Amino acid sequence: MSKNKKNRTSKILKNSTAVIGVFNRALVKIPLVGEKMVAGTSKSLGRLTARNRMLGFRTDPSYENALFNWELFLELIGAEFKKDDLSPTAKIYTFVRCPAGYTEPEHLGACVATMELDQSLVSTSGGQLIIEKRIPIDGLCAVRIVPA
Repeated sequence: MSKNKKNRTSKILKNSTAVIGVFNRALVKIPLVGEKMVAGTSKSLGRLTARNRMLGFRTDPSYENALFNWELFLELIGAEFKKDDLSPTAKIYTFVRCPAGYTEPEHLGACVATMELDQSLVSTSGGQLIIEKRIPIDGLCAVRIVPA
């Protein structure tokens, strides 16, 4: 994909992420099925995203590809993050702003359900995403990626 096309795609995805966040916050309020609907959709989208070669994702499952795909995804949605290498097989990513706009305690259900996308993308790519902190309850998001 050309750099110009990638920038355009990233801008579209970045803007869409905030809109999807608003939609998901409303959807999870539907009793009994809301969170399941968001989680299921997010999980499917994560699997599809990890297999999308047109956007530059690597489709062979491996720890290295899980890291590459995760960082590409974060770049495409305009997420601002800090990465720390804990060891050769453990990286931690910290976010102070949620790309989907989940900032309040009442956004926790949407946050949990939407993060199924992230977990699915990383697991389909060959890693495991462990969520250690969430912005709605901890004020920042911290996730760790380890080999599957």
